[in-house]
This record gives sequence, structure tokens and C-alpha cells, in this order.
Amino acid sequence: CPEVINWQEEQEGACLVITAIPGVPAADLSGADLLKAWPSMGQQLGAVHSLSVDQCPFERRLSRMFGRA
Repeated sequence: CPEVINWQEEQEGACLVITAIPGVPAADLSGADLLKAWPSMGQQLGAVHSLSVDQCPFERRLSRMFGRA
């Protein structure tokens, strides 16, 4: 699984920085190769979403975010 490196928030938005996921940029693939890559891309995205929130160093609970709004 990828690891969280950093979380940045600015007026324009937020950015989650994680360790690299093996592979090539989707923009570099042909249409046919991109279709073949979708299952792997889904698995990698699933790995990102499987990261334990208990180990996340950033406090993003909804109650806290409403308090900041």
C-alpha cells in the first residue's frame, strides 16, 4: 500500500501526497492499453482507499471540519 507523505491545504484546494504507485502515467497509454489498464488502476485506487484512517497523521473528522468552516 502507498504511504501518506504529506497533506497540504491552501485557498485553492488541498493536496494529498503519497508514495509512488508502480506503473506508467495513464496519459502515456494508447486508448486500447488504457482499457487494459483499468482493472489495475482500480486495484491501486482501492489500495489508497484501504489505508487505515487510524494511522493517518491528519485530523479530518467531519465534526472538526465543520468546526473550522
